Amino acid sequence: MLYYLINFMKTSPRQIVVAIAVLLCAPIIAFAQPRMEIENNGLLVFPTITKATGPLEGKLVVKNTGNQELVIGEIKPGCGCTTPKIDKTNLAPGESTTLHLGLNVTGSVGDITKYVSMKSNDPLDGNRTLTLKLTIQPILSFAPNSFVILPDAEIGKESIGKMTITNTGKESIVLSNIKAFEQGSNAAIHATLSKTEVKPGESTELTVKHIVRTSGYYSGIVSIKANHPDYVNTEIFVYGKGLVPPQSDIQSPKN
Repeated sequence: MLYYLINFMKTSPRQIVVAIAVLLCAPIIAFAQPRMEIENNGLLVFPTITKATGPLEGKLVVKNTGNQELVIGEIKPGCGCTTPKIDKTNLAPGESTTLHLGLNVTGSVGDITKYVSMKSNDPLDGNRTLTLKLTIQPILSFAPNSFVILPDAEIGKESIGKMTITNTGKESIVLSNIKAFEQGSNAAIHATLSKTEVKPGESTELTVKHIVRTSGYYSGIVSIKANHPDYVNTEIFVYGKGLVPPQSDIQSPKN
């Protein structure tokens, strides 16, 4: 203790003044910093929709809650389906701006989650990850898949596949004008529904039957019309494989 006291007494008045000034300014310097605050902690939840037909638009407010200028740097989407655009990148203390987020997931269904990274000069949390969430709940749901798989069958034998179509909406849907054919040959495929009027919460069963004509993989399309704007003309793909019967002389084109 005596050693430190003697050394302090040897310090010049100028050095003492500088040391005191540094000590007094240190708290100010420590707390003089920008702070980036993002609305809803960076989570953007889009309203549930029945069908994605084009880009969706959402936004988040970004605010500088610090006491120094906030500079927003790179804003990078996790995929090409997300488009970020910010109104202003330099924010004075207390100032806010809007981050616009576009999401294009046309043709998708179910729960969707996308991410956007955002950098700033916030010394405590300069790298942020924004989360975009969307649920697409179609009026008609298809199970177990959105397509029909026909079991492998020998040439000349019948292959049968099924699909369940459920009405998850609030109004009855009438299905009609069912057509089905094999792609490439236009050979007819037999497709029927257990019922054509599907009330809310009810299901109908689609049965697809096909006489295998050739060996190898083949595909087909089942076309169904409905009295709902999202399903005016719905196409369901059909996939299968033809097998050559054992000891068969049948000659089939190779795929």
